[in-house]
Amino acid sequence: MFKNPKKGVSLYLALMIMFILIAIGLGVSLIIVSQMKMIRGMGDSVVALYAADTGIERALYEKRANGMNWSGSDSVGGANYTVNYTENSEVRWQSSGNYKGTKRAIEVISPVVFDFNLVLEAPYGTGWAPDNLCIRPSDSTFTTVTTTHISGPTEDVTFSVSDSPSITSPVPGWPGCFYPLHSGETPITDLKACFSPAVCTISSASPTCSSTLTLSDAGGDMPLGTYAMKVSGAATDILTKQADIQLKVQNASCPV
Repeated sequence: MFKNPKKGVSLYLALMIMFILIAIGLGVSLIIVSQMKMIRGMGDSVVALYAADTGIERALYEKRANGMNWSGSDSVGGANYTVNYTENSEVRWQSSGNYKGTKRAIEVISPVVFDFNLVLEAPYGTGWAPDNLCIRPSDSTFTTVTTTHISGPTEDVTFSVSDSPSITSPVPGWPGCFYPLHSGETPITDLKACFSPAVCTISSASPTCSSTLTLSDAGGDMPLGTYAMKVSGAATDILTKQADIQLKVQNASCPV
């Protein structure tokens, strides 16, 4: 008696088709799972990128609003960011955002721009406002103008003083001296203001420089009263820092 060989072939074909269908199903499932992970990772990547951008925006705000070269770490919307600041031949902010293990980074590079502070020291000791000066006729008074380097290369800061932002009147033959008061555009020569030194050179190696500003009424012809002026320190054509001065001319002893 002979067995029918076709029955074994049918079973083999059925198993092969089943295995092929299972393999196709597993392959499709793996593709779908990987695509879902990729889509979720893209969402996390966007959040991490926005966190890094937030770090850069904060660093630029601190620089613009407060003059700070800020670096540090913080969080926003469940994501974390870390900002590092370096300054050599250029300014560099590097911000790294992290969200659920996904990291993205942003870097901002710019040339080092020169910047400085200008302040007046109290002329008559502690407790006296640095912007208030007093002088008697035929007398003189002084205050100290200090410049402090903030950033950038070595620069010269040139001083001047005037009661008008658009008029500067140097005294002929007297470097660093000015007529600070004007009648219209004509300088009033009764009062003379002199800086010593007239120019300060500041850099990261020598960050501070001071100049003595002396105001004198040599002829004794200044009318009594209070006069407003501005001390200016100019480093470039577009960078000028100023400080206000109130000068009181009186017969009584100074200060009062």
